[in-house]
Amino acid sequence: MIKKFYLFENSLYSDLNNVNNEEELKKIIGLDPYNYELTIDNDRKSFELSVKEKFIEDFLNLEDGIFRFIFSVTCPSGYYDFYVDDSELDWISRYLTNENLHKLKKVGKFLDLNDIAEDERLYDVFSILGRDLIDYNDIICEISAAKEIVVKNGVNKVLKELPIEFENSYTGNWGIDIIFNIEKIGEYIEENNLEDINTVSDFLENVDFSDLNYELENTWESEFDTDYTDTNKEFSKAIDELIEKMNIPEEKYNDPNQLKLFNDKFDKSEYKFDFDFFSKISVDNNNIYKSKHLGGKLFAWFKSYVFQKNYMKKPDLKKYNFLKSHEIIHPKIKDEYEYLDSANKYNI
Repeated sequence: MIKKFYLFENSLYSDLNNVNNEEELKKIIGLDPYNYELTIDNDRKSFELSVKEKFIEDFLNLEDGIFRFIFSVTCPSGYYDFYVDDSELDWISRYLTNENLHKLKKVGKFLDLNDIAEDERLYDVFSILGRDLIDYNDIICEISAAKEIVVKNGVNKVLKELPIEFENSYTGNWGIDIIFNIEKIGEYIEENNLEDINTVSDFLENVDFSDLNYELENTWESEFDTDYTDTNKEFSKAIDELIEKMNIPEEKYNDPNQLKLFNDKFDKSEYKFDFDFFSKISVDNNNIYKSKHLGGKLFAWFKSYVFQKNYMKKPDLKKYNFLKSHEIIHPKIKDEYEYLDSANKYNI
């Protein structure tokens, strides 16, 4: 079928079809010869312009580095990695199955916290517990992998809809090869009713590149759904291991004393699994600050006599001052170890 546009005289499409050699083609490129290197396909149905990355980004009004981003996503070696911060855990309830949400609520109940998923506080909970109790690295990796697929699908869709192709250039010191198919040029001009397109430069200036941007990494706005199947598998594995380490028989939930916050009458023989579990939590500024925000058993543990007595097992003024500075020092601990402060003051 002969397309009406192709009958127009003095059009870029007509000129490209009548080009017989490289010199004739250069006359209708419309760019400064210093900015490109031309290569013609043997069958003369396509040609390439090798250009500098900075030049073509500026010429097309694209964001700096956009081609490095695009090539990293489309590279067969797959060196693109969608970065996911550990704080992504705070929104993980949006990805989880009902079964995993139930397990998460079980953990929240043990810690005397509200719904830690709905409250978007899961990252603080997991970071306080530490990777010895719950290794969430594989969960983060699977979230990253799921989002990476969405980004790749989005990038490939945008590139497929363009009438030209971009590739890494291996010609001299150029950075990018722009591949032009003459037939696609004609189709794009006709479909978009473009006028006064007499050079390749005119054509490039009239192609819509607006979708070629870093917003392609915004997976929340993508038209492609994210598949979190593998994320749920890893989460289920990690949360099951955590629950096993908590060692909570179901009947313990019905014991009103078991789920009380720690107190002076804490008996390690009676509540052994509590101590064994919480004693694995590291003591540092971040964990104290986060536990204050969370409350429940996590903060109660740091305030408890049993924790502080164990923490002061080897009496040290720095440890004593650490508890005081966070305003969590237990009255009995203060009575037992305030001599450290006095000894320091009077150089005893």
